[in-house]
Amino acid sequence: MLERSKLLGIVSSTYDRVACISGCHGKTTITSMLALIMQTADIDCTVHVGGMVDFLGGGGLTWSPYVIGAVGLLYCWFVVPLLYKFSRPYAFVGIDFAALGLFLFLVALMSGGMGWYLRLIIPLLLLSGITFILIMLSLRRLEWPWLYRIALACLAFGLFLPGVETLIRWNAGFDMGFEWSFYAAIPIAVFAAALLLVERNKPLKEEIRKKLFI
Repeated sequence: MLERSKLLGIVSSTYDRVACISGCHGKTTITSMLALIMQTADIDCTVHVGGMVDFLGGGGLTWSPYVIGAVGLLYCWFVVPLLYKFSRPYAFVGIDFAALGLFLFLVALMSGGMGWYLRLIIPLLLLSGITFILIMLSLRRLEWPWLYRIALACLAFGLFLPGVETLIRWNAGFDMGFEWSFYAAIPIAVFAAALLLVERNKPLKEEIRKKLFI
Protein backbone atom coordinates (compact mmCIF):
# COMPACT_ATOMS: atom_id res chain seq x y z
CA MET A 1 0.00 0.00 0.00
CA LEU A 2 1.34 3.43 -0.91
CA GLU A 3 1.76 6.14 1.68
CA ARG A 4 -0.80 8.90 1.39
CA SER A 5 1.81 11.52 0.49
CA LYS A 6 3.17 9.39 -2.37
CA LEU A 7 -0.33 8.60 -3.54
CA LEU A 8 -1.22 12.28 -3.53
CA GLY A 9 1.91 12.97 -5.55
CA ILE A 10 0.98 10.36 -8.16
CA VAL A 11 -2.58 11.64 -8.50
CA SER A 12 -1.50 15.29 -8.51
CA SER A 13 1.08 14.73 -11.26
CA THR A 14 -1.70 14.04 -13.77
CA TYR A 15 -3.25 17.51 -13.45
CA ASP A 16 -2.08 20.98 -14.40
CA ARG A 17 -3.40 22.64 -11.26
CA VAL A 18 -3.83 20.95 -7.91
CA ALA A 19 -5.22 22.06 -4.57
CA CYS A 20 -4.21 19.55 -1.90
CA ILE A 21 -5.67 19.93 1.58
CA SER A 22 -4.33 17.48 4.16
CA GLY A 23 -2.62 17.26 7.51
CA CYS A 24 -4.72 19.90 9.25
CA HIS A 25 -7.80 20.11 11.42
CA GLY A 26 -10.96 21.07 9.56
CA LYS A 27 -9.72 19.80 6.22
CA THR A 28 -13.13 18.34 5.39
CA THR A 29 -14.78 21.72 5.91
CA ILE A 30 -12.07 23.51 3.95
CA THR A 31 -12.35 20.97 1.15
CA SER A 32 -16.12 21.42 1.01
CA MET A 33 -15.84 25.21 0.86
CA LEU A 34 -13.13 25.10 -1.80
CA ALA A 35 -15.07 22.56 -3.85
CA LEU A 36 -18.16 24.78 -3.70
CA ILE A 37 -16.16 27.72 -5.03
CA MET A 38 -14.75 25.55 -7.81
CA GLN A 39 -18.16 24.16 -8.72
CA THR A 40 -19.51 27.69 -8.96
CA ALA A 41 -16.69 28.43 -11.40
CA ASP A 42 -17.49 25.23 -13.36
CA ILE A 43 -14.30 23.56 -12.09
CA ASP A 44 -15.15 20.24 -10.47
CA CYS A 45 -12.16 18.50 -8.91
CA THR A 46 -13.81 17.18 -5.76
CA VAL A 47 -14.07 13.62 -7.04
CA HIS A 48 -10.36 13.53 -7.84
CA VAL A 49 -9.04 15.13 -4.68
CA GLY A 50 -11.68 13.93 -2.24
CA GLY A 51 -12.91 10.69 -3.75
CA MET A 52 -10.08 9.05 -5.66
CA VAL A 53 -7.46 9.54 -2.95
CA ASP A 54 -9.77 7.92 -0.44
CA PHE A 55 -10.52 5.01 -2.78
CA LEU A 56 -6.95 4.49 -3.96
CA GLY A 57 -5.66 4.54 -0.40
CA GLY A 58 -6.56 0.86 -0.13
CA GLY A 59 -9.37 1.02 2.41
CA GLY A 60 -12.23 1.72 0.04
CA LEU A 61 -14.52 4.70 0.31
CA THR A 62 -14.57 5.89 3.91
CA TRP A 63 -14.69 9.67 4.35
CA SER A 64 -14.85 11.05 0.80
CA PRO A 65 -18.59 10.37 0.26
CA TYR A 66 -19.32 12.67 3.20
CA VAL A 67 -17.28 15.44 1.56
CA ILE A 68 -18.95 14.97 -1.81
CA GLY A 69 -22.38 14.80 -0.18
CA ALA A 70 -21.70 17.95 1.85
CA VAL A 71 -20.61 19.79 -1.30
CA GLY A 72 -23.79 18.70 -3.08
CA LEU A 73 -25.85 19.83 -0.09
CA LEU A 74 -24.18 23.25 -0.01
CA TYR A 75 -24.62 23.53 -3.77
CA CYS A 76 -28.37 22.95 -3.48
CA TRP A 77 -28.70 25.36 -0.56
CA PHE A 78 -26.63 28.28 -1.82
CA VAL A 79 -25.76 27.93 -5.51
CA VAL A 80 -29.09 26.71 -6.92
CA PRO A 81 -31.01 29.81 -5.68
CA LEU A 82 -28.41 32.00 -7.39
CA LEU A 83 -28.34 30.14 -10.70
CA TYR A 84 -32.00 29.20 -11.11
CA LYS A 85 -35.13 31.28 -10.75
CA PHE A 86 -38.57 29.89 -9.96
CA SER A 87 -41.81 31.83 -10.02
CA ARG A 88 -42.63 30.55 -6.54
CA PRO A 89 -40.17 29.87 -3.71
CA TYR A 90 -41.75 26.54 -2.78
CA ALA A 91 -39.55 24.79 -5.33
CA PHE A 92 -36.46 25.86 -3.39
CA VAL A 93 -37.98 24.44 -0.19
CA GLY A 94 -38.50 21.10 -1.91
CA ILE A 95 -34.97 21.10 -3.32
CA ASP A 96 -33.41 22.02 0.04
CA PHE A 97 -35.27 19.37 2.03
CA ALA A 98 -34.71 16.75 -0.68
CA ALA A 99 -30.97 17.51 -0.66
CA LEU A 100 -30.86 17.26 3.13
CA GLY A 101 -32.76 13.98 2.98
CA LEU A 102 -30.34 12.55 0.42
CA PHE A 103 -27.32 13.64 2.45
CA LEU A 104 -28.71 12.04 5.62
CA PHE A 105 -29.53 8.95 3.55
CA LEU A 106 -25.86 8.83 2.56
CA VAL A 107 -24.84 9.13 6.22
CA ALA A 108 -27.23 6.33 7.18
CA LEU A 109 -26.02 4.18 4.30
CA MET A 110 -22.35 4.66 5.16
CA SER A 111 -22.91 4.06 8.88
CA GLY A 112 -25.19 1.06 8.39
CA GLY A 113 -28.04 2.62 10.37
CA MET A 114 -31.02 2.80 8.04
CA GLY A 115 -33.40 2.19 10.94
CA TRP A 116 -33.09 5.66 12.46
CA TYR A 117 -33.29 7.21 9.00
CA LEU A 118 -36.57 5.49 8.10
CA ARG A 119 -38.21 5.85 11.52
CA LEU A 120 -37.08 9.34 12.49
CA ILE A 121 -35.42 11.36 9.73
CA ILE A 122 -37.98 10.88 6.95
CA PRO A 123 -40.98 11.77 9.18
CA LEU A 124 -39.08 14.75 10.62
CA LEU A 125 -38.17 16.00 7.16
CA LEU A 126 -41.76 15.68 5.96
CA LEU A 127 -43.09 17.41 9.06
CA SER A 128 -40.49 20.18 8.83
CA GLY A 129 -41.10 20.71 5.12
CA ILE A 130 -44.87 20.91 5.52
CA THR A 131 -44.53 23.31 8.46
CA PHE A 132 -42.09 25.50 6.56
CA ILE A 133 -44.42 25.68 3.56
CA LEU A 134 -47.40 26.51 5.80
CA ILE A 135 -45.42 29.35 7.39
CA MET A 136 -44.45 30.64 3.96
CA LEU A 137 -48.04 30.45 2.75
CA SER A 138 -49.20 32.37 5.80
CA LEU A 139 -46.63 35.14 5.44
CA ARG A 140 -47.12 35.47 1.68
CA ARG A 141 -50.88 36.11 1.89
CA LEU A 142 -50.43 39.82 1.30
CA GLU A 143 -54.18 40.45 1.15
CA TRP A 144 -54.47 39.43 4.82
CA PRO A 145 -53.61 41.79 7.70
CA TRP A 146 -50.05 41.27 8.81
CA LEU A 147 -51.06 40.32 12.37
CA TYR A 148 -53.19 37.50 10.96
CA ARG A 149 -50.25 36.26 8.94
CA ILE A 150 -47.89 36.26 11.91
CA ALA A 151 -50.51 34.55 14.08
CA LEU A 152 -51.04 31.75 11.56
CA ALA A 153 -47.29 31.28 11.19
CA CYS A 154 -46.99 31.01 14.98
CA LEU A 155 -49.81 28.47 15.10
CA ALA A 156 -48.11 26.36 12.43
CA PHE A 157 -44.86 26.38 14.41
CA GLY A 158 -46.73 25.67 17.64
CA LEU A 159 -48.28 22.55 16.09
CA PHE A 160 -44.88 21.54 14.75
CA LEU A 161 -43.33 21.20 18.22
CA PRO A 162 -45.69 18.48 19.57
CA GLY A 163 -45.21 16.63 16.30
CA VAL A 164 -41.45 16.66 16.79
CA GLU A 165 -41.72 15.39 20.37
CA THR A 166 -44.15 12.67 19.30
CA LEU A 167 -41.74 11.41 16.63
CA ILE A 168 -38.79 11.48 19.02
CA ARG A 169 -40.63 9.65 21.80
CA TRP A 170 -42.01 7.07 19.37
CA ASN A 171 -38.57 6.46 17.87
CA ALA A 172 -36.96 6.17 21.32
CA GLY A 173 -39.64 3.80 22.61
CA PHE A 174 -40.94 6.18 25.29
CA ASP A 175 -44.57 6.43 26.38
CA MET A 176 -46.62 8.74 24.21
CA GLY A 177 -47.28 12.13 25.75
CA PHE A 178 -46.19 15.74 25.74
CA GLU A 179 -43.63 17.28 28.06
CA TRP A 180 -41.34 20.02 26.78
CA SER A 181 -43.36 20.66 23.61
CA PHE A 182 -46.47 21.45 25.67
CA TYR A 183 -44.66 24.20 27.59
CA ALA A 184 -43.27 25.62 24.35
CA ALA A 185 -46.46 25.39 22.29
CA ILE A 186 -48.83 26.96 24.84
CA PRO A 187 -47.07 30.38 24.96
CA ILE A 188 -46.87 30.40 21.17
CA ALA A 189 -50.60 29.66 20.91
CA VAL A 190 -51.40 32.38 23.46
CA PHE A 191 -49.26 34.86 21.53
CA ALA A 192 -51.02 33.92 18.27
CA ALA A 193 -54.44 34.33 19.92
CA ALA A 194 -53.40 37.74 21.25
CA LEU A 195 -52.38 38.84 17.76
CA LEU A 196 -55.75 37.74 16.38
CA LEU A 197 -57.61 39.63 19.11
CA VAL A 198 -55.56 42.78 18.56
CA GLU A 199 -56.23 42.66 14.83
CA ARG A 200 -59.97 42.34 15.41
CA ASN A 201 -60.01 45.13 18.01
CA LYS A 202 -59.26 48.24 15.95
CA PRO A 203 -59.17 50.76 18.84
CA LEU A 204 -56.76 48.55 20.78
CA LYS A 205 -54.64 48.11 17.67
CA GLU A 206 -54.40 51.86 17.13
CA GLU A 207 -53.54 52.42 20.79
CA ILE A 208 -50.73 49.86 20.65
CA ARG A 209 -49.48 51.39 17.42
CA LYS A 210 -49.28 54.81 19.07
CA LYS A 211 -47.49 53.38 22.11
CA LEU A 212 -44.92 51.67 19.89
CA PHE A 213 -44.56 54.71 17.59
CA ILE A 214 -45.42 52.60 14.53
